[in-house]
Amino acid sequence: MFPSRVAGSVGPAARDLRVATPMETILLNVMESWPLQLAIQAAGGPEIVALAEHVRIRRAGVLIDPGKLQAGQRIRIVSKNSRGEIVDLEVI
Repeated sequence: MFPSRVAGSVGPAARDLRVATPMETILLNVMESWPLQLAIQAAGGPEIVALAEHVRIRRAGVLIDPGKLQAGQRIRIVSKNSRGEIVDLEVI
C-alpha cells in the first residue's frame, strides 16, 4: 500500500520514508500511548496506526501539536515510514 521511495543520499531518515497516494479518513479515537496511536476508519473497518516520533501534523498549512488531534476530525495520511508509522499527516 505504501511503496518505497529512496530520496537521493540525504541520510537514513530519507531512506526510511515511504510515500503513497494520500489516504483520507476519519479519526475515530486518539489513544494515550507512546508512540501516540490513532484509530482510523479504513476501507476494511477500524484500524490502529501509530505516529512516528517526529511526525509532522498540519492544519491549513500550519504545523500543530499531536495533542490537537480529536476524534471526528477528517485527516489525510500523507506518508508512512518503513515501520508503518505515520510521518506526515494533515487535518482537513
